[in-house]
Amino acid sequence: MAYHVFVTVSGEGRIARFAMDEETGALEHRGDQPASGRPAPLAITPDRRFMYVARRDDLLITSYAIDWENGALDEVATIPVETDPCHMATDRTGRWLLSAYYMGERAAVHRIGEDGKALYPPVEWRRTGRGAHCFQTDPSNRFAFVPHIEGSGALNAILQFRFDAGNGRLAENEPAQVAPAGLDGPRHFCFHPHLDAVYVSNE
Repeated sequence: MAYHVFVTVSGEGRIARFAMDEETGALEHRGDQPASGRPAPLAITPDRRFMYVARRDDLLITSYAIDWENGALDEVATIPVETDPCHMATDRTGRWLLSAYYMGERAAVHRIGEDGKALYPPVEWRRTGRGAHCFQTDPSNRFAFVPHIEGSGALNAILQFRFDAGNGRLAENEPAQVAPAGLDGPRHFCFHPHLDAVYVSNE
């Protein structure tokens, strides 16, 4: 059995498609999808039917349908953004696209239509602070977190929100943020699949 793997190649304006062998992890290049404007962060819906790619220089987010027979991508929609996102993820339902904006000092939530297209305008365009670097919901889909790195006026903290999966809106949690004791610069994070634990990479 082979899995499909997608890699944005920013400097070459393409999305590389690979097949990965389930047993060995070996990759076989299967083709490329052109994507102008420095494609970078990408996100895939939980059902693996749609993928979203931010084209940072063009200030666009493009929606793609995924053919899981061969891994081919079909561009289905493109929306504008005010500034370039450095990270994207969907919520656990696949109904909302979350994005973080490092220089834009923002976190955004876009609705995903039933046809898989990310929709404009966002339902949330929230100012968070300089250095916003990641934006994900927890496994319960009730909370969302936005780490901000340290330095050059960045917050050196993780902002904490309550997330409403019905309407995509955010509300500050209590406390509204958690900060490391040192100048760690929290950047990206992931959750343990079974334990109440989260792991954060520090810049």
